Amino acid sequence: MKTLVLLVMGLLACTSALALDLGDGAVLEGRAFYKTLGAGYALPEELVGDATGLPRWLAGPYHSARLQGRLLLGERWDISVGWQATAALASDAALLGGSGSGLLSGAVPANVAPAKRRLVDFDPLLLDHPTLCVGHNMDLLSVRYKTGLGDVVAGRQVLAWGTGRFWNPIDRLAPFAPSDLDREVRHGVDAVRWTLPLGPTALVDALWLPQRNSADQSAVLRAQANFLGWDSSVIAAKFADSALVGADLAGDVGAVAVHAELALSGPWAGVEKWRSNAVLRALLGGDWRPADKWLLSGEYLFDGGGSTDPSHYLGILRNSEHMRGEWFGAGRHRAGLATVYRWSEVLGLSATALVSFADPSALLLPSVEWWFEQNILVRTGVYVPMGRGVDSAVGLSTEAALGISSEYGSAPWGGFLQVGIYQ
Repeated sequence: MKTLVLLVMGLLACTSALALDLGDGAVLEGRAFYKTLGAGYALPEELVGDATGLPRWLAGPYHSARLQGRLLLGERWDISVGWQATAALASDAALLGGSGSGLLSGAVPANVAPAKRRLVDFDPLLLDHPTLCVGHNMDLLSVRYKTGLGDVVAGRQVLAWGTGRFWNPIDRLAPFAPSDLDREVRHGVDAVRWTLPLGPTALVDALWLPQRNSADQSAVLRAQANFLGWDSSVIAAKFADSALVGADLAGDVGAVAVHAELALSGPWAGVEKWRSNAVLRALLGGDWRPADKWLLSGEYLFDGGGSTDPSHYLGILRNSEHMRGEWFGAGRHRAGLATVYRWSEVLGLSATALVSFADPSALLLPSVEWWFEQNILVRTGVYVPMGRGVDSAVGLSTEAALGISSEYGSAPWGGFLQVGIYQ
């Protein structure tokens, strides 16, 4: 581990933020960062023991380094590449086995998990041990060509849709979990994308996401426009074995910036089967800035795929949609609340709350960000679950439920300290 850290620091020492004019309209840009994060978690006592194999305490450091570059060739060609190496050490295999959903929600940095929706890829794991994972990820490798009929982008690229702050019902490619505090890097997906501008604020996107298995081929058709000051878009997509239609909206109502999303998704197996099994998800939220240093955000989510019965939560979190990292959470009615206060240009305080109304329960995530130097960021925070935990009367013998009596009350207590060095 020490050797890896020294190697990463050496890479950063040799790589500074650059913007080189190569002549003839060619420009080369580059940047890099190194991050280290230490995290610790305390699991509910009822989940600890031989029945689950889970320990009381979990802890581990994470290291990641990223190199990213961009080559502009005149006004038509744009080549982007991004590579990231990650090492994660854990006190127990349960920590590295955590996903974006479930009992360890948000515990493991997203770049530790293998990426999805790739046509071709090298083995991302350089070392795979129950308590030590070392990997690398070429998450950006694309070529953009600007034509008179729009832009064409081919290769590994970052795609993100929707207006939601905590959840994105219409984004099934590489969304962040609502408990992720570090959202700087999103996994790229392999796609061919054609964007046709229809005016200053309107466009049409057509995408093909190729896969080796013909049944897993994916495609997206999306259009966006601005009408009477409101940004809106509609989308129709096939993602592997599911189909989705949806829409989003964003605009201002007085001093509040309002956003909304609506999505219907179901199995790709004929119209009738899709209609009878379609899941409706909808959210409505807003951002309000009462003063220059304050920002308040709120969002309500209706999840038709969720439940009001906590005994069903674990089964929902283990379905394919959650295991692929396309959706997060199990409650039917949820909300996300956030407060951000900029103490100064270099110091910011924030508090996030994820709430499940049916239980009721909540997960609080207060954090502090401090730019120690112009290129050094220090971030620290804690995870505080609130609500009923594990019902010992039900016990761990009920595998489908594990005695979970609330969505967030059974989550672990935790804390983290992250340092990022940027070049």
